[in-house]
Amino acid sequence: MQLYRYILRRIGIAILVLFGVTLLTFYLSRGVPGVNPITAYVTPTTPISLYPQIARENGLDLPVYLQYFFYMKDLLVGNWGYSRSIGLPVTIAIENFFPATLELTIVAMIIAVVIGFALGLVSALNNGKWSDFLSRGISIESVSLPPFWIGIVFSLLFFFIGQYGLPTLPLDGRISQTLLLQNPVQPITGMFLIDSLLRGNIPFFVNALLHIILPALTLSLFPMGLIARTVRASVLDVLSQDHIVFALSKGLSRRTLITRHVIKNSLIAVLTILGLIFAVLLSGSVLVETVFAWPGMGQWAATSITSNDTAGIMGFTIVSASIFVFINLVVDIAYIFIDPRIRY
Repeated sequence: MQLYRYILRRIGIAILVLFGVTLLTFYLSRGVPGVNPITAYVTPTTPISLYPQIARENGLDLPVYLQYFFYMKDLLVGNWGYSRSIGLPVTIAIENFFPATLELTIVAMIIAVVIGFALGLVSALNNGKWSDFLSRGISIESVSLPPFWIGIVFSLLFFFIGQYGLPTLPLDGRISQTLLLQNPVQPITGMFLIDSLLRGNIPFFVNALLHIILPALTLSLFPMGLIARTVRASVLDVLSQDHIVFALSKGLSRRTLITRHVIKNSLIAVLTILGLIFAVLLSGSVLVETVFAWPGMGQWAATSITSNDTAGIMGFTIVSASIFVFINLVVDIAYIFIDPRIRY
């Protein structure tokens, strides 16, 4: 019962956080000078003569607290406004762009977790040796370098490689337009890699995989370094504990000790980092998606900001906040299943 009460309490806190986000976005769309709230309800072809009528229909001529009431009502029924920067309703824009960002995030997280965990484990188990210094050097560099700069370097590098006729990787988009026209895939999830496998379209899968390598690798470098440093610190802390020293003194093999005790006991700190990193990446890496022309939430947000698209910015903000809140809730609940010592 304590676990259920804790989950309900965490859900209640999550709802309050989202409520605060809606208050903030509402103020930004109504209270900031120079921002006209009616732009979220009109298209570029809407006659200016209809603006007063649209304002009355959406309660924009009412007191602020009543405007917020209608704003929340619209959010709950799915009327999130019209994104002028791309010419689509916000809900349709999210439906179109979110799968691309989710796919990019999943691939980037797989790269970051596999390489980062391996670097951190090797560094901790070889503390003070050359492999430790090499692993730490790689992790520090990957954390320090800006992802957008790395993306630009990758783009220039592979561009010049292609100029010399050498094998290269695609520098923009999710799929080759020629293949998209000649051998399309009927969408199921909106993620090209999964949909092409489910449909058995191998050429489409290979092309989509080649397109996602550079942006996913660029996006994975920062979390990879962060994961490596967290794993190293956590594993070193576990190795210094009394029960590990006792197990070694009793003759337990190093392999068994690492797989059954060290890794499991170091997962709690790593899980927290993984949850936060996944939420950050999933909410949209604006600059990386812009560099590689990746049609996801990040590129849409960048376009909305440069176009003063209030509805698009608000929609992106609410989705990002919801992702953070949900991931944090999942991580907090997962603690108790990883470490049975934790009780709520």
